[in-house]
Amino acid sequence: MTEGGKYCAEMLVAPLNVIALQVAKKELIPKAHQGVRSPCPILSRSDDAILSTPTVTEFTDDIAAPLQLFDSPERDTPERLLFAAYKLLAAVASSLTNNAGFPCAIGDPVRRLFALVDGHVLPALQDTHRATAETIASISKESMDHRTPLMMRSFRPRPIRLFEPLLVENIDSEVKERRELKKEIREDRKRVVRHVQAEAVVERRAREKEAQADSARREEKYNQLMGELQAQQHIMKSVDMSMSKAKSNKKKSISGAPTTSSGSGEGGNDE
Repeated sequence: MTEGGKYCAEMLVAPLNVIALQVAKKELIPKAHQGVRSPCPILSRSDDAILSTPTVTEFTDDIAAPLQLFDSPERDTPERLLFAAYKLLAAVASSLTNNAGFPCAIGDPVRRLFALVDGHVLPALQDTHRATAETIASISKESMDHRTPLMMRSFRPRPIRLFEPLLVENIDSEVKERRELKKEIREDRKRVVRHVQAEAVVERRAREKEAQADSARREEKYNQLMGELQAQQHIMKSVDMSMSKAKSNKKKSISGAPTTSSGSGEGGNDE
């Protein structure tokens, strides 16, 4: 959630797009007039599954190492990139645990994407993938179990104004005592109302203080998520640069342009 309480979809779309790089684009977006199977917007990406080639077979400490900006490309293995995406997705889920819309905003998109990715997960990340899916499914179930339906606001009926009878001369002692008793009851009622109102003010202030603390924690968690998103964007840019460089090399090889070494060799033959 943002500072104003609005839902920020980018913090969910980014890790889901990285996880979706384990499968080909055609698995997410079928042919025309067949609908869209992707549970989230698909950003600009390659048609191939560029994070489907494993480099290790088991989970290591190097995979769990935090990503750094301007890190060497050799360390940006598919396992590290995907583990960072799973970690970011878990952080997003934990920040929205108490949100009533969690099953629709987080649970359903993650469940649908994981159903497409199952069978293509790298061997070193099988446990991470399974644990993330189970955690989000558990939070969704708990949210659905405790979610209450919407209720209309109810208003109390206005009280009927009561009029005291006019004072009559020669009132006997019983009527006088009854009037004094009613007066004491009214005063006691006023004291009780003032006491209840004072307690309500104390409770309201305590709730406001707790809400401010909760808002500060959400803001801190949001800033942390945005920092990780920036790191993830840098990683995506480095992946795109490597892809464009590979495509340009492939085009040069297909065009048959002579290289420097081949040109020098032909000159030697002419002599």
